[in-house]
Amino acid sequence: MPYQKSVLSLDEARKAMDRMLQEAFKAPDRPVAIAICDDQGELVTFARMDKCAPLPLIIARKKAFTAARTRADTKPLQSA
Repeated sequence: MPYQKSVLSLDEARKAMDRMLQEAFKAPDRPVAIAICDDQGELVTFARMDKCAPLPLIIARKKAFTAARTRADTKPLQSA
């Protein structure tokens, strides 16, 4: 039997994205960018709200990559 591991499906990623966007739209004056990566750090889905500045797009992708590759929350890294 070949090695198989559970991976994040597109359907799961889209459901997560929908939920995060619901929360983000509660504060439409603070547009955000959201990136969801698989366990290897490869982008699965990405969204940005209208009028989102350019820098959050880059940060969202890099933060999702780092979280996936380190398998850890990135919050402790912000003070490093």
